[in-house]
Amino acid sequence: MRNKLSLIDFFIISIGIVALYLGARTMLEVPTLIIPSWFLTIIYGSVLLLLSYGFSVLITSLTKLKIQLLTVNALIVTVVCLYFYVSQAKSIYKIYVPENFVGEVRLFRSTLSQNRLHLNGFGVGYITEDAYKEGFKPIIYQGGKDITKECKDFAQGSIAFAGIDGESIGPFSYMSFIVKNTTNDTIWTDVKKVVETRVINVSIMRK
Repeated sequence: MRNKLSLIDFFIISIGIVALYLGARTMLEVPTLIIPSWFLTIIYGSVLLLLSYGFSVLITSLTKLKIQLLTVNALIVTVVCLYFYVSQAKSIYKIYVPENFVGEVRLFRSTLSQNRLHLNGFGVGYITEDAYKEGFKPIIYQGGKDITKECKDFAQGSIAFAGIDGESIGPFSYMSFIVKNTTNDTIWTDVKKVVETRVINVSIMRK
């Protein structure tokens, strides 16, 4: 192992720092239900650095390559962080919430070929099969203002209900989030009424 860092070493280490930044920023943007994303970023980042250091020591001790320990460490961090960054890359969709709406938004999995992201007065929209399966990064607007940071509890769910003939209708899958920290919605307590009043359109919803 060499004692001095070369220009190549500095270049690889610089790439490692950039990759670590991209990985951390990506994890901070991942929606979480209970534990804050910043806390998970610190935990996973610390574990990654410790493991990469351990593997670096092992690699440099078992091989005869004249390479700096820090350089090997940077290479491992780069590979892991870039893989995570690419795996989390998703399409960006703009969602438009009615101006006075607060509460739960539900984006139902549909048979449509295009998303319907201008929500109705009950916070209902429709997304394509691909958007549901692959996921996406939402940018949420209300009254022309970006309120994405004011929304929380991004999750997936499903609903089903009994039809007139007693047979179960559904379940229908959806993605949801809360606007303005309000969770006092009562509309979804009676799903049958939701369908009868055409809050949702079951004819375009995919099971």
